Amino acid sequence: MSSQCLGPTPPLPYSVRPGFDFLAGGGETGRLIRALDWSRTPLGPVESWPQSLRTSVSTCLHCPFPILIGWGPELVMLYNDAYRPLLGIQHPGAVGQRGRQCGAGIWDTIGPMLEQALLRGAAGPVDDLLLLVERDGSPEEGYFSFSYSPIHDEDGKIAGVFCPVIDTTAKVVGARRLRTLRDLGALGRSGSGADTCEAVAAVLAANPYDLPFALLYLSDPEHKTLRLAGSAGIAPGGPASPWELPLDGAKGWSVEGLPAGGRLIEPLWALFPGLPTGAWRRPPDQALCLPVVPPGAGRAAAVLIAGLNPHRRPDPDYRQFLGLVAQQFAMVLPVADDPARHTAHRRLQALMKALPVGVSFSDDPSCQHITGNPAVLAQFEVADTDNLSASAPDMEAPGRQVRFFRDGRPVLPEELPLQRAVAENREIPPMELEVWLPSGKRWFALASGAPLRDPVGQVIGGVAVTEDVTERKRAERALAASEERFRAIFEYAALGIAIIDAEGRLIRCNPAYCALLGHTQAELAHRIFLELVHPEDRADNLLGIQRLLAGELPYFEVENRYLRQDGEPVWVRKFVSFLRVPAQEAPHLMTLVTDMTERRRMEDALREGDRRKDEFLAILSHELRNPLAPIRNSLYALGGAGGHSSRTAHALTVMIRQVDHLVRLVDDLMEASRITRGKVELKKQRIALAGVIEQAVETSRPLVESGGHRLDVVLPPDPLHLDADPVRLAQVFTNLLNNAAKYTEPHGRIGIAAERQGNEAVIGVSDTGVGIPEAMLPRVFELFSQVDHGQGRAQGGLGIGLALVRHLVQLHGGRIEARSGGVGRGSEFVVRIPLAEAPPAGFQASADPPAPEFPRRLLVVDDNRDAADSLALLLELLGIEVRVAYDGSAALALLAEFPPDVVLLDLGMPGMDGYEVARRIRGQPGGRDIALFALTGWGQAADRHRTRLGGFDQHLVKPVDFEDLRRLLAEVGTCRGGARDAGP
Repeated sequence: MSSQCLGPTPPLPYSVRPGFDFLAGGGETGRLIRALDWSRTPLGPVESWPQSLRTSVSTCLHCPFPILIGWGPELVMLYNDAYRPLLGIQHPGAVGQRGRQCGAGIWDTIGPMLEQALLRGAAGPVDDLLLLVERDGSPEEGYFSFSYSPIHDEDGKIAGVFCPVIDTTAKVVGARRLRTLRDLGALGRSGSGADTCEAVAAVLAANPYDLPFALLYLSDPEHKTLRLAGSAGIAPGGPASPWELPLDGAKGWSVEGLPAGGRLIEPLWALFPGLPTGAWRRPPDQALCLPVVPPGAGRAAAVLIAGLNPHRRPDPDYRQFLGLVAQQFAMVLPVADDPARHTAHRRLQALMKALPVGVSFSDDPSCQHITGNPAVLAQFEVADTDNLSASAPDMEAPGRQVRFFRDGRPVLPEELPLQRAVAENREIPPMELEVWLPSGKRWFALASGAPLRDPVGQVIGGVAVTEDVTERKRAERALAASEERFRAIFEYAALGIAIIDAEGRLIRCNPAYCALLGHTQAELAHRIFLELVHPEDRADNLLGIQRLLAGELPYFEVENRYLRQDGEPVWVRKFVSFLRVPAQEAPHLMTLVTDMTERRRMEDALREGDRRKDEFLAILSHELRNPLAPIRNSLYALGGAGGHSSRTAHALTVMIRQVDHLVRLVDDLMEASRITRGKVELKKQRIALAGVIEQAVETSRPLVESGGHRLDVVLPPDPLHLDADPVRLAQVFTNLLNNAAKYTEPHGRIGIAAERQGNEAVIGVSDTGVGIPEAMLPRVFELFSQVDHGQGRAQGGLGIGLALVRHLVQLHGGRIEARSGGVGRGSEFVVRIPLAEAPPAGFQASADPPAPEFPRRLLVVDDNRDAADSLALLLELLGIEVRVAYDGSAALALLAEFPPDVVLLDLGMPGMDGYEVARRIRGQPGGRDIALFALTGWGQAADRHRTRLGGFDQHLVKPVDFEDLRRLLAEVGTCRGGARDAGP
């Protein structure tokens, strides 16, 4: 047991504390369970144990037969006193330990069975399973019969495994040894000693468990050497099996002067490396050399060298068995005195009485006289002088009748295993019998039989082995009672549970399931369960069941709608898995159902709230942009006019900067909406990273220079190419550089450096600014997250920028991390983006563009006179001839006398809106040659899509960024090759 799990004994033991009487009793193991600090195990404190676990533990502790309970996903072990011998040295450390930690060798065999019971509800018996148990530090052979079945908790889910166990080692070992002795006894004398040795070796080879190898040596007439006459499990003529064996032990086997009980030779690995292993994975460590003395002979006529089972100690029972083998060998060796064979046979019968299982014999085909060993005499409560046939139901002795039953039906004498084996000349497999003794005792027997044959195959009698399995039957009945208690959980669980047959019909459902659907159990009986599912959701259910039946899934989960009896839909979360029913050939399905209707209503309410939030942000953005447009246009126009005093110029600079900041806040609101809805889209192309960084640097330079910062840009000598959206990627680095400028004290240092690392481009943006507290680093990229630097620096912003940066980096298949030594120690943001393949040979960046050429004529149409006039004033600074109209009709009338190259058209005008004006312009002669730019406060993806469908060439969001407008006008002017004529 792990030392950290055991604590001091609680002041008040669990067994006497209120509510913990289920831990009372159980002997030593019960005391261990009560002393264990369960809060340090996967099961948690005893106070938190569910009732199903408490009931199982109480049943286990009070049972006189071995029981193991594995609980939870890791099958934490609990067991009782009767189970302790099966664990060997693993006890007491196994209490409360995970199953895999308690004997890896055994767990490799039984673990998968218990895990199947836990995961799939599989149950079943296992008979006479071979396990190597470390009882005294070395693995020892053991056989166990057990059954395992799932334990369901209060919610109907499988929470553990219940496993009653019976140690059948004595039965299995005794049966196989008996079979060997029986087969040896059936051998007749052959013509020569060599033939006899070959026949004996063939019998011994059939028991590689007790005899991994065996050597049979015959003495020569002078008794000076031994000659190999038979071998089992080992090739003759090898180092350990020489053809001739001197008596002095020169070849490893010390066989001179063997005592009657034999001589143990060990360690074999030092004498004969590489010995055969028989039925085991490792060779024997010991061998027993036995003299073979025929009846009536004064000295040994042969020597038997028997390799011993490496997983069984050479205890008295083992050595007694080998002594019987040597005696049977001696009985079939050719000798002159044949009556001595009968003496040896009687001796064998006497020795057989020492076997721990009941063994009965009959040496006549009529089975009129049956004798048995002490074990069977004790089982049937008869004296050793009695004929066991007197215990058959057909005997007339008063008070001596023993009655046998099978499945409640009386069993006749000729139907018993021994009599059937003789009558049918075949082995009778184990059958379970209920035995009623004259004393009133009733017990359960597992009996098997086999015929005894002479050398020519004629039946001369029979033998039967009887094992008392009463305790196992009691365990099975206790298990059945326990399963009945678990079945009650089905009825009272708050979770809806239904059992479905192979045809998809409901064969059983609990009250919670019925209440969920508004039906009674009688109404749901034999209904096709798919009829209860909403028609739109049936396909998902069918697909899951098909994959389940095909073995592709161990189970499946789905959220869908049921239809209640009143026709109302009810949302449920459903778990469907196999439920194997022993009495059925086809597996059933079990479905666990949880009502999700209220959660669905809450999710719908959240989605409606999110929709309203997006609508509010869009309206807010629109309403803010309308007044911002004329303010921004007027400020830019004033700034471009020149001739201002230094004070006026400074004031204009401040106002332009703050208006631009306000515009960015409005844009951030819209970006937040796009992030939460996943609407940010990329327009990827093959680009050079250096160009993107240069663009970001130029965009951020005014803010950097306004703070008097030093900006260091480090680019690699070789170009790094990316598949990326240049605008969005530039937005990433602009945002990081702007943040660095805002949160760095005047005259600080900012750096941006790029390099190649493997298949990634790594770009770091660093500063010597205020830094980030360590506690904020994990949250710095969360939406609306604000870092408190503790220095009173409020640079504005909504906490959206870094969230957008991370989202854009992830859309490019990259990742970003924030680093900082803490407050006042600067920050660094590291972006990693996958590199693209180098462009084809000959690829060159485009040359510097020529000076822009703008269209000559432009019409501004907006019902907001301030916005229209200020924008016209700003455009005239570019040398463009501009006219203004304040409604749609005026704009259409003006077209006749002033045919423009470009129309900037507001969408939200009263009366004739921008879409109608655009339609009419396109319908006029030459109207399709005019570039139409939509002006609007609405900037979401759906709005842009609508303007494209409405015939617009560009979509500009108010207030219009003058640099973007200037670039777009330059593109129009370049494409048209200049302005059209001024005349009508």
